[in-house]
Amino acid sequence: MLIGTAGTGKLGKRYHYYACQQKLKKQCTKKSIRRDVLDDIVITKCREVLTSENIATISKAVSALVEKEANNPYVSQLKKSISQTDKAIENLLKSLEAGEATATISSRLAEREQEKIDLEDQLRKEELVTKLLSEPEILFFLTELQAGNIDDKKYRKMLVSTLINKIYLFDDKLIIYFNATDKESVEITNEMRKEVESQIEGSHETAMAED
Repeated sequence: MLIGTAGTGKLGKRYHYYACQQKLKKQCTKKSIRRDVLDDIVITKCREVLTSENIATISKAVSALVEKEANNPYVSQLKKSISQTDKAIENLLKSLEAGEATATISSRLAEREQEKIDLEDQLRKEELVTKLLSEPEILFFLTELQAGNIDDKKYRKMLVSTLINKIYLFDDKLIIYFNATDKESVEITNEMRKEVESQIEGSHETAMAED
């Protein structure tokens, strides 16, 4: 796993990197990579994935998956367990009214009521996960995502969390795995990394000249 780290250049400028945790302990030779370089590559590839054709494909696939998850057997089991707990609570209340072993029944009643609370809480969580989203709603969300401001930090985070499954970083390449596209992964070589780095350096120099 990579973690964020930082260092200061010869001119006093602060740079941020992704580095192997073990490298910081002198136990790994994996090269670090500039955070802005890796982030820009990933964001660029995310935007490339959000074509109109891919958005339509993803919307259909996610809609079908959500509909399937809505029939989650665990939800049915939770509802059944809540119903059974309700009956048990009702029977315990009747026993209390009849004056049977009051202390013991009161204790059991408290346990059952807590059990019902826990079951209902779990049911709410499961139903939230399986809340039905229509294909047009998913299509609208992804279309809005496609048109977001690439310089906005919140937008960049949303783009990555929505589309990226995992990223493997090597010294000579990186491989990006997406959540739902017809292309499972994209491989980026050092050539593209160097091109992005030069663009970033160029933008820094321009900004300094303007200052």
